[in-house]
Amino acid sequence: FADGEWKTYPDWETSRVIHTGDDYLEFELVYPAFSAAGKMTCHITLRKGERFFRNDVSFERMRKDFLVGPGIDLDPQRGHKGSVCETSSAVSVFEDAKPAKEGGGSTMSAIFVAPDAEVTPMTDHLNCRVLAFRGQRTFTYWAGASWSEAGEVTTALDWHDLVRRFQTGVAPAAHVVPDDDLQKQCQAVCDWAVREGLQGALQFCAYRDGECIVDVWAGTMTTNAGAAKIDGTSLFPVYSTEKPLLEAAVHRAVEQGKMSYDSPLWTWWPEFKDDGSSGKNDLTLAETLAFRSGMPPRYPKDLFPTVEDECNWRKILDWAASVAPEIRPGTKQRYMSVSYAWMLGHPLEVAMGKPLNDVLVDEVLRPCGIERDFYFAAGDAEIPRIVTVYKSKSFEKMNDDRRRRMCMPSAWAVANARAVAKFYNRLCGFDGRPPFLRKETLDYAVRPNRHPDDPIPEDVDEKWYMIFGTGFGLWGERSNLTRVFGHGGLGGSEGLCDRSQRLTVGFTCNFATDVGKVRAKLYGLVGMKWRYWKDAEADIQNIQMKSIGAARFESGRK
Repeated sequence: FADGEWKTYPDWETSRVIHTGDDYLEFELVYPAFSAAGKMTCHITLRKGERFFRNDVSFERMRKDFLVGPGIDLDPQRGHKGSVCETSSAVSVFEDAKPAKEGGGSTMSAIFVAPDAEVTPMTDHLNCRVLAFRGQRTFTYWAGASWSEAGEVTTALDWHDLVRRFQTGVAPAAHVVPDDDLQKQCQAVCDWAVREGLQGALQFCAYRDGECIVDVWAGTMTTNAGAAKIDGTSLFPVYSTEKPLLEAAVHRAVEQGKMSYDSPLWTWWPEFKDDGSSGKNDLTLAETLAFRSGMPPRYPKDLFPTVEDECNWRKILDWAASVAPEIRPGTKQRYMSVSYAWMLGHPLEVAMGKPLNDVLVDEVLRPCGIERDFYFAAGDAEIPRIVTVYKSKSFEKMNDDRRRRMCMPSAWAVANARAVAKFYNRLCGFDGRPPFLRKETLDYAVRPNRHPDDPIPEDVDEKWYMIFGTGFGLWGERSNLTRVFGHGGLGGSEGLCDRSQRLTVGFTCNFATDVGKVRAKLYGLVGMKWRYWKDAEADIQNIQMKSIGAARFESGRK
């Protein structure tokens, strides 16, 4: 309902299958831009044995005065007569039986939302009953239908009862701010950080049990006088905080049968092979995911002296294919600060048969619903949304639009805290939908992956160590390393997931200094207790980078 009248979206213009299998079906429909709401994306999930599908709807934009929602046809002039059951959050219909010549039997249908969702039942211009959300850019509803001749549901009473019982079991509605006190406390921390000059701008977002419990921000787009204020949609350079999304894309490719953990990396990169003496030819995809490649962590400055060189993907790949490893591949877990982008990204784009940025958008960003808040390669429309960063020469490199536009999925993405927290929430399926990665895949990905001669240190709880699974950084205590996983980036951004609490967080900022004391206060408020959470000086990115300087490890493979 917009501008005084009801409007109906036209038919969808593009579709994409996300998952097919014995357990569930997942696909996406994108509808063309319409009125002031822009394009609409419907992410639909249908689980085996369930009569109702779930539809996660999102719009490019949404005015606060718009009413939008699913509708169900009740117009008797179109033959829709029968038993109607309506509550404040559901409408179910069991229609009168049709004549035998029209197929006989009764059709039945229903639409409903989570019982605690804030909707208003209304009737539109076509005499359809609508469950209307006001000004919401995203919402979720369920719908389904049946036919009495199928023999499973044959009476109106049974159908209405089935709808009621199914609705009772769905996930609660995701509120933006269900905990006002927590929101105010976290907002106060952000305001304090800016007021005291610890940060020029920052964002913090947290989800628990699938619900957004905190979404706060403060500061301005630059430190210049009169600069515009940021908001929750503003974008920050996140550097290595983006790596788990690249990893997730690789794990999805394995699930789809397009890659294999145990296959050598040269399977998708023939130029990577050498004469066999260096160990490169034996390097597997799993070892590369686990930061065990032994390859240089970045390109050398003397061979890539300009920004144009750094953004030349073809030149990078040619150099990376020919260079020798610095440590015998597979033997030592050592961080790849920048080279992770091409060591995983190029095999991935070859396996998927399309450019790397397209793979990441299609396989990760869109399915996770963050394609408007996370960019591996920013375009003209996104550049004005990017916050200027300060207080580190390396961090400030992302003030250059050439890097912002380049897909380098180990270092150069821009995102907001909402997208980071939502990614982990979707990854694990805390939102009530099937998890983005299958449980067995994620369990494998967060299991420590190290060479027998490179064991987990006994004092890992006391001293700072980097421990990785088959991709994800592990930040739980030694007795339960997989409890918390995630990644941090240069400049202070972080994304973490505590599976024991079903808690995810995203943090972004624009000053590379004084980050720890601010981030620790926010983590403390929501209960994000990673391995070194008591030490405000502990910084995930610094701990990761520390391993690059580790002594060379020449042990043979086992």
